[in-house]
Amino acid sequence: MTVWPLDVIDGALVMTMKTGKVNAMGMQYWKDLNETLDHIESERKYDKLPLVITGQGGFFTPGLDLKEVSSMKSPEETLSFVRMIGKSFERVFLLPRRTVAAVNGHAIAGGYVIALCCDARIMSKGNGRVGLTEVLVGLSYPTRVMEICRTRLPTSLLLEVTTVGKLYTADEAYELNLMEELVPPELLLKHAIKRAVAVPPGSYEAYINTKKQTLAPAVERIASIPEDKSINDGDWMSVKSSWSEGGRRQLQAIVSKL
Repeated sequence: MTVWPLDVIDGALVMTMKTGKVNAMGMQYWKDLNETLDHIESERKYDKLPLVITGQGGFFTPGLDLKEVSSMKSPEETLSFVRMIGKSFERVFLLPRRTVAAVNGHAIAGGYVIALCCDARIMSKGNGRVGLTEVLVGLSYPTRVMEICRTRLPTSLLLEVTTVGKLYTADEAYELNLMEELVPPELLLKHAIKRAVAVPPGSYEAYINTKKQTLAPAVERIASIPEDKSINDGDWMSVKSSWSEGGRRQLQAIVSKL
């Protein structure tokens, strides 16, 4: 089992994503994420601790490993991958504990989605960029990812952020409420932990119940959407867009520059 570094600091559990050099979201990243969450859930010492998720160096995570995605041999292989990552995002989104993203650097595409899965988002000042660039690489949004975006992003910005592919500076992200707090890098974990433990232990069960209630509409919409390769299957439509002639051309053009 591969488990990312875990540290209990001032009443919060800090999980540092650490796959490869920059946390690119290839198969190994998703394996590491789910095995780390399995480990957390199996250890009683971590029960009811709020979770802070952060990255390494200048990266929270830059999103999917596009070289790996472009090497997939068939739409069916891509569909299996899309369904797997969607369920992984949903797992973080629905974790029965308070979650805070301590965004230490670039959080792009799926990297920003991981931040959106959390109950709160804090970013360090600096050169980091955040944004959703899926459409620019020929991908539409899988069902679970779109519901997470719909739940977390400001309604007035949902279409703009999900379709234009702009990468926002830390200052811009804070001004637009894409990040809730902006702090010096050396204070990032301190502030994230403070936000994480803001709910007193005696109120934790009430917090979890209320979190379930607030996320219920998204959960219901996800459950109501078929996984049958129909026009209503968001995962399949995402795969179709990526395997279209234009989608493949766009993806290959970007991969050739990596």
